[in-house]
Parts: sequence; C-alpha cells; structure tokens
Amino acid sequence: MSVFDGTLEKKRGARMTKQKKIAVWMAWLILWPSSLFVLYQTLEPTIAGNGLEISAFIILASIVALFPLQVGDNPV
Repeated sequence: MSVFDGTLEKKRGARMTKQKKIAVWMAWLILWPSSLFVLYQTLEPTIAGNGLEISAFIILASIVALFPLQVGDNPV
C-alpha cells in the first residue's frame, strides 16, 4: 500500500469531487493573494541593499529546479 502506486487512494476512496476541487481552488485564489498583501503591508520587506542575496537565491533556485526528482527508482 503506497501513495505512489495508487493503492492507498483506491483503498481509502480518496477522490475529490469536482465541487470540492473548485472550492479548494477558490479558497486558494482568495487566501493566497490576500495573505501576500497583508504580509507585505505589515512586514514591509526591504529589497534595497539585498540585491546580491536575492540574485544568488534566484540563481540557486533555478539550478535546483533543473535537478530531476527521484522517488525510489521512478523519476517524478
């Protein structure tokens, strides 16, 4: 029984209905942008003076995104 081979999903019947999927996506569409806005307004991030660190992070994240993800013997 594994999450990756689908047997766990079949055994539990863990399928979401279309209405639930739409509800989850709508909740995400409302909560994520509003959360970013509230955090930006309350914490006031400063980008000035941190250009080197931000650039290094973006470059590193881009390189890591190119690495293949391997679960067991299966590439994901």
